[in-house]
Amino acid sequence: MNLDKKSLNSQLKSRAVSFVLVIIMVGSLLGIGWKSWTSRTAKKATFVEAKIPPLADRDMEPQVRQHIESVQESCQRVIENLQAAPTQRCRAYGELGKVYAAYSMSIPAIACLANAGRLDTGDFRWPYLQAHMHKKEGELGLAAAAMAEALRRIPDDPGATGADELAARCFLGEMAQRLDQPAEARLLFDDVLKMHPRCVFALFHRGQLAAQQEQSQAALDDFLHALELMPQSSAI
Repeated sequence: MNLDKKSLNSQLKSRAVSFVLVIIMVGSLLGIGWKSWTSRTAKKATFVEAKIPPLADRDMEPQVRQHIESVQESCQRVIENLQAAPTQRCRAYGELGKVYAAYSMSIPAIACLANAGRLDTGDFRWPYLQAHMHKKEGELGLAAAAMAEALRRIPDDPGATGADELAARCFLGEMAQRLDQPAEARLLFDDVLKMHPRCVFALFHRGQLAAQQEQSQAALDDFLHALELMPQSSAI
């Protein structure tokens, strides 16, 4: 049977609509909506969910326990709601991570802060705090990687300050020094002192590096300069 072009297009459109309707009906019968399926898939692919640690065996003041449990409850409601906006889930993960960090619960803090950082790739605070938690756990390589990510975000984050950048650079220098990478550490502290010549932290640590390499005069110069800037310091 011969069909003109208009009739053929009409039939193709009708069949396409019918096919889509069948797919939607099958999905409904299986309890799978397009939106919920994509949400679950994205969540599974993107996040390693933070495990909420049991508090029963922890020795803590009743007020502290009550505070943590209250924040856990409110944040978990948002985190587990797949319909919540990414900004809401990010805020929940971040707040929960900060509370864990405040009470030295580093492992769940790291997981929460990592999730917050994935949801908001522009906020430097999440990898910055995560770096400090890794450092607390002795995970110096992970600490350096997280802080490098924080430093990468700082120029484009309107909430970041010059003090934040200085702290991040000093942190990276310290991690390089503790990871037995003296050349890298020296370069990092040199860069800090080019931008902030009066940074006592960088002067002191660069002096340590010089002393370790038996560069006595360079070490003495940095130590004396640091002492001039902070004469009350007992560490110099």
